[in-house]
Amino acid sequence: MRTYNPAVSLNGVGNRVANNRIHDLPHSAISGGGNDHLVEYNEIFRVCLETGDAGAFYMGRDFTQRGNVIRYNHFHDLRAGALAGQGGFTEVMAVYLDDCFSGTTVFGNLFVRAGRSAMIGGGRDNTIENNIFIEGSPAIHVDSRGQGWANFWFNGKDDTLMAGLQRMGYDQPPYSVHYPALTNILNDEPMMAKGNRILRNISVGGKWRELSDGLSDKTVVFEGNVVTNDPGFVAASQGDYRLKADSPASQLGFKTIPFEKIGLYRDEFRKTIPRD
Repeated sequence: MRTYNPAVSLNGVGNRVANNRIHDLPHSAISGGGNDHLVEYNEIFRVCLETGDAGAFYMGRDFTQRGNVIRYNHFHDLRAGALAGQGGFTEVMAVYLDDCFSGTTVFGNLFVRAGRSAMIGGGRDNTIENNIFIEGSPAIHVDSRGQGWANFWFNGKDDTLMAGLQRMGYDQPPYSVHYPALTNILNDEPMMAKGNRILRNISVGGKWRELSDGLSDKTVVFEGNVVTNDPGFVAASQGDYRLKADSPASQLGFKTIPFEKIGLYRDEFRKTIPRD
């Protein structure tokens, strides 16, 4: 089977996926589920080549799988898959938080020509912060599908989300302690994509954002983002996306991304870095 066979399948709690180079796959690079995973310093490109509506990083359809962090990765050259545009399939996503996936942090990543780069598909309490988006299509997508086409998860026709909450005892320790936002979720318009924050990102070229299902700046927090053709990169034409000291983004609190740590590295076991 050429779908749902990622390079890395994540499950359980507290796993770390770091310093990999993952490329040229028919479907996702990293997918699965679970809690408190850390995905960092990976380079991911040319994946989801034979499909559509897929993510280089993909998790979805569970309110309780929270605490995952995706930071300091380089996603690039994710073009539309072979099925994109057919039968309702959408473009390829870099980070795809699908079907109400919640409580995820996407911090300090570099997205270059990475399709629909960071997608929040109806989820809550997600933070997209301090990332660089180059030619996103769009860079940010947030929808509130539970109020629209996916209302069947909340009206009793499909119990996937509700059964997941009950199965994990979401309102009792340890979940209620570790993820306090879960405790009152069923009394706080669970179908609405609340608590999502888009903070201090840089977007250059392409399309900056896309909100749907009635979402606006009143329901999604946008603060300190820089959308411009020239945010003060050292040498963007040469792929150097470090910021100059006088960059307006730096003045807004944008933190340095450790580009030099991303991807494969040399050590006693790997003497040379393979080319693409």
